[in-house]
Amino acid sequence: YIDEAISAAYARLDAKFFHNRLWLVAGVRYEHTEDKGEGPFKDTNAIYQRDASGHLILGSNGKPILVTTDSVEQTRLQFIERGSHVSSSYDGFYPSANGTFKITDSLLARAGYSRTIGRPEFGNIIPKVVTPDLSGTSMLITVNNPALKPWQANNYDVSLEYYFKHAGVVSVGAFRKDFSNFFGSVTTPATPELLTTYGLDPTLFQGYSFVTQDNVGDARVTGMEVNYTQQLTFLPQWAQGLSVFANGTTLHLSGPKTSDFSAFVPKFATWGVSFNQPRFSLMLKWVYRSDQRLLLRTCSGVPADDYQ
Repeated sequence: YIDEAISAAYARLDAKFFHNRLWLVAGVRYEHTEDKGEGPFKDTNAIYQRDASGHLILGSNGKPILVTTDSVEQTRLQFIERGSHVSSSYDGFYPSANGTFKITDSLLARAGYSRTIGRPEFGNIIPKVVTPDLSGTSMLITVNNPALKPWQANNYDVSLEYYFKHAGVVSVGAFRKDFSNFFGSVTTPATPELLTTYGLDPTLFQGYSFVTQDNVGDARVTGMEVNYTQQLTFLPQWAQGLSVFANGTTLHLSGPKTSDFSAFVPKFATWGVSFNQPRFSLMLKWVYRSDQRLLLRTCSGVPADDYQ
């Protein structure tokens, strides 16, 4: 269960100069987010017998003794419905400014800045604790991080757009996005204080570690994009309605936390032709995607910065 309330207010100012050739739009938005959540608590070791002091009872083989061998009953013992509770909140100001300058009737220059946020998925912030089986080999306790803050980005964009006399446009643009507080996986020692915070017995999980998502650092994406669309009005009457289009984007990722940008695609393009009549339309479209970078490979013998 999760309840999220977002309150926001904004102010905006529009102004035009030089006989309306320059149009400026600027503003700032304030947002306050408050989350209250309840999630499952999984105690893998609840299926084992304990003495009056809460210590596990070991059998002759040195392993804990089961309370029951019934798998359904074991599941009921392990999972506590909405056994974890948490609340968190965050807020911030997000300014933006955009300018358009009319160089000629057909040529426009644009520039913009904005500060944006990306909220974490509910699945990452609903409280959840999963402990490993003490009779197994894993020493990792998996927990969700309800205190996970949204990543933020400063975005800068510039572009030139030329509009043809008849329907069509060609444009070229460049942009930069500076990310902060991006998400990543973090492993920390399970100190007695942390174990107590999560309702876990420090005597049972001494030497274990917590694995969770956290705000890990910064990264930068820079790129360029081009776009071309034109209706071929010079064709004979029977071919009126034929148009061509093409666009492409290229990206470059940099920064100390680039491994946290999974599914990164550095190049993307589409192109094609379309034919439109009052009761008929046809489109042929091609799409190109460069190799998509997935997870970082950390196997033995694999060089650094090697990805699937």
